[in-house]
Amino acid sequence: MNNLNFINSSTDQNNSHVVIFQQDVFTPGGLTVAWRVVSLETGDCAKIPVSDDAEFYVSVANPEIVVNDGLMTIKEFSTPVVSMKGGQIARVAGDSASGYMITVE
Repeated sequence: MNNLNFINSSTDQNNSHVVIFQQDVFTPGGLTVAWRVVSLETGDCAKIPVSDDAEFYVSVANPEIVVNDGLMTIKEFSTPVVSMKGGQIARVAGDSASGYMITVE
């Protein structure tokens, strides 16, 4: 067993949501599905136990919810998806105004 490690180094005052995707080996063509969502406040760290040989894809998603005249609109700001394996660290940086960035070490 190993861990996927996440650190929120963003300057945003809102929570950052890291979406973890994994390829479903049981469906034809290996559909990629959202496996887990991790919410991190600035400065938070999270460790998620995973098998050593599993590969994941991660992205930051930070939805903005706007209500105008009773109509709710959800705008989502996200980073490109990056590949990650157990034992690596994903670091979230930036903010909703200038954009988020996720790097894997």
